[in-house]
Amino acid sequence: MTVFSSTGSLVSSGPSLEDLRVVYGDLFNGALAVGPPIPGRLSIINTANRPWVVMDLAAVKRSFRPNSIREHYYSPSRRPFDSDGSKTDQLVRCHVNIAELIQSLAEDRPETLYLRVSPHTHSEHLVGLLRAQFPKTRVIVEFYDMSCLFDRPTLNSIFAADIEAVDKAILGCRAAIHLADAVVVKMGGAEFELWKKDFPVSFVSYFPSLESGAAAPTRHGTDNALGPLKILYAGSLSARELIGGTGSVPGANFVKYFDKLAEKSEFELTIVNGVHGSEAEDSSDKFFALQARYQDPPRSTYRRAMSRDILIEFAGAFDVGLCCAHYKDDVVQQVTRLGLPNRMMSYIAAGLPVVIDDRFSYAADLVREFGAGLVVPAGDFEAFSAGIILMNTTQARAGVRELRRHMLDLNASAELELGHVAEK
Repeated sequence: MTVFSSTGSLVSSGPSLEDLRVVYGDLFNGALAVGPPIPGRLSIINTANRPWVVMDLAAVKRSFRPNSIREHYYSPSRRPFDSDGSKTDQLVRCHVNIAELIQSLAEDRPETLYLRVSPHTHSEHLVGLLRAQFPKTRVIVEFYDMSCLFDRPTLNSIFAADIEAVDKAILGCRAAIHLADAVVVKMGGAEFELWKKDFPVSFVSYFPSLESGAAAPTRHGTDNALGPLKILYAGSLSARELIGGTGSVPGANFVKYFDKLAEKSEFELTIVNGVHGSEAEDSSDKFFALQARYQDPPRSTYRRAMSRDILIEFAGAFDVGLCCAHYKDDVVQQVTRLGLPNRMMSYIAAGLPVVIDDRFSYAADLVREFGAGLVVPAGDFEAFSAGIILMNTTQARAGVRELRRHMLDLNASAELELGHVAEK
């Protein structure tokens, strides 16, 4: 079965349920005998802990207006459930295997299934499985990122170059966009609009985490009279960029940016493991190595993990939020180019101007269009530091407010679009 075109991109022809049965075997051998869906019932399936979420619970409620919601957690990669910072108003049912999840959903009898497919959880095949098991139920799929829809280098890094696992992931993702009633993503821009035309499903773009926190007051004007410019980096810190215990940083762009800031007296850099909400996520060598690297000079500090809501409130005390492509110089992932980094959304929610490199093509276009910060050429570290020094943060904060309003308007339209899907 051909899954990639000659250029390496995903082709638009979709697999059938029979294809999935061949690959996944017994998982797809027949649906359970369940009663008809109950109108107004919505079941949410999380495959990773928050903040791997595009639409939060409130947004899902506004879109589908369910009479009742039941939330489930099942991670095919066996990632344990962490309730810290979840702020759900109901019990999340945690399942240890797929049979337990399916049985629980059969008891729910939902009219709509909302499945969150998250990175590194090997959960792509669940879309086809749910469609096979619940053929009369509406299935909405949320992709936190769409790595599995783009290129093999990305998949090889996720699945440790396991060819069989890569092929399964590709098949599962192709099934998702052909078997779902709608796909929710945090991607956009002209190139993405062109790409998605090849697929039959309705793609709905959404900007996450905008309704948390409040715009922070301006700390700086056009100069640094109040002291060093306070810069925040709050985001993913992947093991492949900082090798614990060695200090080695081969091709690690974000460490190069950090090093440039650390050597300047005009800046005060704070690094936060903002992608996770639990201190348990900080237990690996990579975070200890990062902490050790920036404990001197004192203008660079490292803070342990915090939940998204706390992070957004914390960000209000800074002048600039930093987004930099943290992949090796020779790897530019499509999900980076066409997507929105979570750290950028946290900065926007806090009213914080954004400094971003142009590898994030869609996100950088938004920053340029609304004057919400500074776009720098990727890898030009001198232009990066010089541009921040000259940046008018007061003017940029006004641009951030305009960008946030624009995003909220687009989110309202996206929620209406999902509501129309639910009415079909």
